[in-house]
Amino acid sequence: MAHIVFIHGVNNHNYFPSNIEASWWSFLVEGWRQHNFGAIPNPPKITVGYYAQRLYAACYGTTYLKEVLNQELPKFDLDNLVTLAHGELESSGNGIGLLQEYASGQGITLPPDEVLVQGLIRRNLIKLGGMLERMLPPEVSKNLTRKYLEQAAVYCDHRGLRNGIERQIMELISGISDPMEPIENLSDEPIILITHSLGTVIGYRMLLNPTAQSAKVPLFITLGSPLSLKFMQKSLDRKNLEFTQPPVERWINIHDVEDVVTLGDSLTERTIGFSGIANYSTVEYQDGDERHDVRPHLKAREASKAIYEALTN
Repeated sequence: MAHIVFIHGVNNHNYFPSNIEASWWSFLVEGWRQHNFGAIPNPPKITVGYYAQRLYAACYGTTYLKEVLNQELPKFDLDNLVTLAHGELESSGNGIGLLQEYASGQGITLPPDEVLVQGLIRRNLIKLGGMLERMLPPEVSKNLTRKYLEQAAVYCDHRGLRNGIERQIMELISGISDPMEPIENLSDEPIILITHSLGTVIGYRMLLNPTAQSAKVPLFITLGSPLSLKFMQKSLDRKNLEFTQPPVERWINIHDVEDVVTLGDSLTERTIGFSGIANYSTVEYQDGDERHDVRPHLKAREASKAIYEALTN
């Protein structure tokens, strides 16, 4: 049976991988029941591509993490976590670019004196993300939250952070625990890769890694993906997007045209540089669901059906 890999979005530092695994699997089961697809008799192997605390430390430091450090990931060393998270400390300018892109999408102009920041770029990105959230109308900021803006901007700004997150997730998938050991094979089993929000960017970037080229990926699911944004694409660290179609048999993108995180865009040749992605905007909401939540996206009929078929065929 295929190996499911979940890659989450931002602001998950309070959750253990087991929490994410249990909740996402329950959403899948709920969707299969809702759409009358039946049950999976033998649950598959599941790996959570967990990076939440590394990203949190890169944004805000480790003071809070000393109390909530995830004991399911004992390899974390608090003394070195921030250094490991950043890798490269210099700014690329992409973080500010991403915040400007979101501001422009809402018809907002960020003040130049706040954009042309000096000094500690991480601290300024956090400040600017919070400033932008305060400028957004309430119906927008409840999904385009301060934590999303801050963490996405810091991720886009530092290649070393992106490399560290990608390596960490590849270690979790491959089962390699030694950070010095090369990863020659991502998985011997077919991978069903299911990603949400910033996790869609991280998952796509990982699939472009030469190590992943030999992996068998029958299905790649992106939920609420901001991959159409210019500065998210810059964070892929590839020069020519038209030559970077990943080695997947089927790619399904579930999006909501009113989701401000995606700016309402689907993933098409116009927005991402190549065709072949099946886009569906059939997300259905229940009481309490927000536009960008993973639950309604993962329960969308097309995602639910594709994952069910990949597990049962």
